[in-house]
Amino acid sequence: MKSTIVILIASASIVIGGSLFAGKAKDAQQITSEEESASEMLFGYQILSPRAGDATTDLRVETGCDEAEPRKVIVKLGWKVATSPGLEQRVLLTIYKNGLVTGKFESSDALSPEQSSHVLEGLAPGIINYWRVLTLQEDGWVPSETASFKATVCIADYVSPQPHKAQ
Repeated sequence: MKSTIVILIASASIVIGGSLFAGKAKDAQQITSEEESASEMLFGYQILSPRAGDATTDLRVETGCDEAEPRKVIVKLGWKVATSPGLEQRVLLTIYKNGLVTGKFESSDALSPEQSSHVLEGLAPGIINYWRVLTLQEDGWVPSETASFKATVCIADYVSPQPHKAQ
């Protein structure tokens, strides 16, 4: 599945395939203790502690540039599906170091429980992104470990030097 992602750094909005991620981005000033306790729930299910077999593992990232479109960053996130694949998965992404803890993140749409990768396009170059995969088990969301990557800086409109012809 190929998705388009655009991050507007000022508002921390992430767009995939033309629609805003289902998660809510919050400014640090808006987070209250009530909202922090409510962050234990996501999409109607409780977020559980990681546990063996129920969480995705071996998170990996491949970053690069689109050869056909200058300045277009492409990132492929990959993971090993949980031993107990669950009902669905979601990728959480943030540009804030503690965004996954404070609720300052965006979420992908629901992914198949067997899916082991997700492609992102259009990320802001040079920005560090933090991500994890949530697996929905019968009793709630089980998070993977958190990983990070720096989006590639793509050189735009590179033209190889041509030898100077004497006239």
